[in-house]
Formats: sequence, structure tokens, C-alpha cells
Amino acid sequence: MARKSRCTVEKQPPYEWRDFVQWDHPSVQDMGTWLSSLAPADLADVQESMEALRQLAAGGEIEAGNEDELGPCSVDPVIWELKWTFFGQHIRQYHAEPTSHPDLLVALHMHTKPQDTSVPAVWLAVKEQQDQEMSHAKLRYLAGGRSDWVS
Repeated sequence: MARKSRCTVEKQPPYEWRDFVQWDHPSVQDMGTWLSSLAPADLADVQESMEALRQLAAGGEIEAGNEDELGPCSVDPVIWELKWTFFGQHIRQYHAEPTSHPDLLVALHMHTKPQDTSVPAVWLAVKEQQDQEMSHAKLRYLAGGRSDWVS
């Protein structure tokens, strides 16, 4: 991610992805259910597009402020959000750059979220869900730091 690091350790790409997603979390399971409902060719396209964005992130090739693909969603700890939209479905992945491992990007949590938030009551429900998802990502960050990012 081409930006100035807020960390005290200077990080330079390429980064290595480490998976610290809790795959049995209900939100991650819901995302898996949605993905498994796709036609095989569509699923392959989604997986390829997701991996391509992750590789751009690992190479430091996503500009900060490109809110269609990447955005900060937490300051303490600093957690970033990768964003995809496929077939009207938003997919979000939260990740961090642990200061203890300046060469890592750690995937913390993934989920889907509704696309249509134009109705105020729906928007509030989606915002509450999003806050819960980010809170889970923060918990994963804390757990990862204690385990040295090994599940």
C-alpha cells in the first residue's frame, strides 16, 4: 500500500499475507455459503479478483484514499479494509500490519454486507453489523499479537 506507515518500524513491500481469519465465525460462514451458491465459473472469477486485489495490497500498489478498494477502519489498532463487490454483494476483509512483523499483512476477518442501505432503518442495522464485524477484527488482532500470528 503506497502510503506513509504510521508504525515506528519502516515497512517496505512486498508484504506476505498471513491468514488469521476465524473460519468458523458465523459471518465468515455466511460469506462461504454465499460463495458456494455461485456458478463454478463465477466463483472462479470472484476468487481470482479477490486474490488479485490482495496481491496488489501485498505489493504496496493500492493508493491510500482509493476508497473503492482500500480504507482504514480502525485507528487503535490500525486495521485496514479491502473491499469487493460481486453480483450485488459486498465482501469485506479486515487486515493489519503488525509492528512486530513488518513484512506481514495479516487477514483478520471477512464478511459480506448488504448493498442497499438507502432506507435509514436498513442503514442503521448495516452500520451496527459493520461495527460488530470491525470489533471482531480487533479481537482477532489482539489474539494474533499474543500468539505471534499463529492460529
